Amino acid sequence: MNMSLQEENAGGTTGLQLDIMPQQNEVTEPNEDWTGVTSSKERRRLQNRLNQRAHRRRLRQEFFRQVENRPPVEYVAEAGPSTSGPAAAPAPASGSGAGTGEAAAAVAAEDEVADDGYTLLPCAQKRARMRDAGIQARRNLALGTPQTVQLPLVVGLNLLTALARNTRLMGFDKHSICYDEYISPFNLQGPGLPCAPRDASSWPPFLHPTEAQFSITHHPFLDVFPIPSLRENGIRAEELGFFDEDDFCRDVFSTDDDADCPRLLVWGESWDPRGWEANVPFLKKWGWLVRGCPELLEGTNYWRQRRGEKKLRFITAG
Repeated sequence: MNMSLQEENAGGTTGLQLDIMPQQNEVTEPNEDWTGVTSSKERRRLQNRLNQRAHRRRLRQEFFRQVENRPPVEYVAEAGPSTSGPAAAPAPASGSGAGTGEAAAAVAAEDEVADDGYTLLPCAQKRARMRDAGIQARRNLALGTPQTVQLPLVVGLNLLTALARNTRLMGFDKHSICYDEYISPFNLQGPGLPCAPRDASSWPPFLHPTEAQFSITHHPFLDVFPIPSLRENGIRAEELGFFDEDDFCRDVFSTDDDADCPRLLVWGESWDPRGWEANVPFLKKWGWLVRGCPELLEGTNYWRQRRGEKKLRFITAG
């Protein structure tokens, strides 16, 4: 926000550069500049606004500095039960331990439950739309006549179904995921409607809660994503006021037929990020959320290669 002044002199016009004063650094609109405001009340109001903006900017800078320097989010490095077949996730990395018997049994039980991700939606009309779209899409697929126009709805339904399975696996009340009034059961502080989880030791490791899930009051929506860094970074950023969970939801559940829409696609097990894929628009907009989860990036390239697409090369600072 530089200002210029034209000074007339005998030799012609000389341009002089006037730098802004330090207290004007956070000004984004002319009516926010308190210099020259004579009313002390109005001046304090503008100063408070700019001070708060500066404080949030410093918090953002510090947060992203920590994200850049943070090692991968810690969790018990055990692999869940292996999968096979055309929609299986990539094989676990060598050296990973076997999944617990409890987790294997829980996931096996989940496979017997009908896909009902649409039931998570609070709006009856949206539930009916998702249900009917899923029925029609499966019918078209069975007849060998898949419709590309249905793809965004199917992608959203697959994501909802994966979250519904994780919700059941973790023992959450399914109504807690898409209703605003719920508070995560991991939080020790703050009121909220009850939705107590099962013992986390029986869960697949990628669903084990992170530090932020325990220490920061948040909505349980992020808890059921099998991407530890997304949960950790999202919850911490939301506490600082610069992660909009509603914006994130609008992106990943969008039914717009738009190739530039950020999406998360689920091809494999709901609890294993290697069975998930993040498209390029998602990584461009929300990539900072998943920094520290190489399994999601591994899965993304796996599914891209299966379609004959080039692998993505992920470049991180530091």
